[in-house]
Amino acid sequence: MGWTLMPIKFAFESTFGGTWGTDEKNDIQDRICVRVADFDYSHFKVIDSPSTIRNISEPELFSKSLQYGDILIEKSGGGEKTLVGRAVRFTGDYKAVCSNFVSVLRPKSNQSSRFWTYVLANLYANRGTYPYIKQSTGIQNLDVPAFLSQKIQVPSFLEQERIADQLDHELAEIDTSMADQNQLLKLVDERRATLLDENLAPYWDKTVALKFLGKLRAGITLGASYPGETKNYPYLRVANVQAGYLDLSHIKEISVPVSVAQQNTLSTGDVLLTEGGDRDKLGRGALWSGQISPMLHQNHIYSFTCNSLMLLPQFLVYCLESNEARKYFETTARQSTNLSTTNSFLVRNFKIPNVKLNNQLEIVEKLDKESLINKKLNYDIRNIIQNYEDKRISLINSLIINKI
Repeated sequence: MGWTLMPIKFAFESTFGGTWGTDEKNDIQDRICVRVADFDYSHFKVIDSPSTIRNISEPELFSKSLQYGDILIEKSGGGEKTLVGRAVRFTGDYKAVCSNFVSVLRPKSNQSSRFWTYVLANLYANRGTYPYIKQSTGIQNLDVPAFLSQKIQVPSFLEQERIADQLDHELAEIDTSMADQNQLLKLVDERRATLLDENLAPYWDKTVALKFLGKLRAGITLGASYPGETKNYPYLRVANVQAGYLDLSHIKEISVPVSVAQQNTLSTGDVLLTEGGDRDKLGRGALWSGQISPMLHQNHIYSFTCNSLMLLPQFLVYCLESNEARKYFETTARQSTNLSTTNSFLVRNFKIPNVKLNNQLEIVEKLDKESLINKKLNYDIRNIIQNYEDKRISLINSLIINKI
């Protein structure tokens, strides 16, 4: 049989929204609640062990409990660079519901759940949800009924299953190759960490606190109000400061008076250190090289200006990447509910090897050379991984999207 044109909604016996219920009560109505954070987009399925537990009313347990093969589609969410509307398949062997930010699509018995998961995932990959998105304050909402009303070409159930089998097999092979490349990427990162620690190891027996080597400065507090005229300036967030480098792919702006900006403008050679975030990322550092001028930074990032007679900025960056730095900031971190933080006192008192400038330069030049090798390896491996990602999309397109 050929392919038949029909609305997507005709493939499903029911569609319904999720629920958030109430706090767990340790009774028989507690259920795992699948959230968008539990979507494994790479494999188009819910992760194996969602951890959120909610208490669900008896009527909603009857009407909203998930079944094996249900397709879950994100109806509210998205992000600055991400459209709402990703779809995954539920294959859990546990009792569960999904959150109110998710809609459930339950395929009819004569429709393949796996096939429709691939169809919806790849409509998304080809920006198929975009025309049906409504933007409210800070959140995208997918008009699910309108999205499901669009017509596409659909094969018979047997053909759906054949396509799904082929995709399962070929995507599994791609996943295996990607896993190998990700393992190589991990080994490259481990190689970098090992080389860094080996080069610094002989010098940790004699140390000096940062407070004697330069000046630490806090950044601008977001949300502060200022009298008089203000001007927009780019600023760095914690997300921009990675371990050893800066991610400048997305820069935000803040409106402050010119005088405030002048007091908080970064200078070439300043070292940036994170003040808050995940415990293992506290105190990570990167060098500012004046890529954008002027540039400010928020108060969750410190900037450190090195005394040019005592400390090379790049030497400090390497010290901040070391295992000694990780141990220091992790053991001294202050933990709140969702955030680990350090403070200016702890940063100023972080001790690095007390090494003469000429020795610092030798270490930096050696590590710079090794870093170039690592960056090339990292770049090549990530390109291979991206090619596999592109191959996944192309494969599904060739079997599904080009026909619908």
